[in-house]
Amino acid sequence: MPSAEFWKTFCEPIRLLWHDGSNHREYVANDVASAMKLLADGAIVAFHDVLNSSGERLHNFVDNVLASPQFGQVGVVGSIGWAQFVQAGCTPAQQRQKQSLQRRLSWLKPFHTMPATRPRGLKRVVYETIRQTIPHGAVDVERWYRRVA
Repeated sequence: MPSAEFWKTFCEPIRLLWHDGSNHREYVANDVASAMKLLADGAIVAFHDVLNSSGERLHNFVDNVLASPQFGQVGVVGSIGWAQFVQAGCTPAQQRQKQSLQRRLSWLKPFHTMPATRPRGLKRVVYETIRQTIPHGAVDVERWYRRVA
């Protein structure tokens, strides 16, 4: 069923929200807004393809997740953008980390538009150069648990 119908019927706490549906900004924004009401404290929200120019999912990750004080730990692994929902709000250190990632990811926004097209020529060189400045390695689980504990 379409997600707009699904969210009207779903009422259980969400511990993991994986978004790999539409690439259109409005659909993704509606999905995230609908799910936000149901996120459990400590839930992980993850977006597929935030570093691929396959659509506009990056915009929602930057504008609605990274900009929200309700998310603490954040990062990018491969091409997956993720954030941890915290009911108490993020710490000042987490806010600085989010702002840094938000600023870097914002540089990619002009390349993430619909209809999705892969950058070519000089635009591709610029895109790939910016993309490589985004920290997107594996999650250091021990470091994360020390911060969460």
